[in-house]
Amino acid sequence: MVDKLVKAWREEEQRLLERWQRAVAEFHEAQLALAGFEPLVEPEHLIEALVLRAGAAAAELNAVRREVNRIRSELASGKRRRD
Repeated sequence: MVDKLVKAWREEEQRLLERWQRAVAEFHEAQLALAGFEPLVEPEHLIEALVLRAGAAAAELNAVRREVNRIRSELASGKRRRD
């Protein structure tokens, strides 16, 4: 039973790591797109879309941070093992 639980925790941690990597990549791509944006040349709706994209990526990063903090708290309190 404990082995199954530890395996499930490790799988959850792996999924969390993958989410983090995707969110970081999306955030960096959105920031690069915003950095290269020329407001006098490009339509305004494009910058709005880029800002929304960067905001969504930042929100995903914050959600993953909260999940990491929850797992760290579980580890510290003994509710979760690293075996």
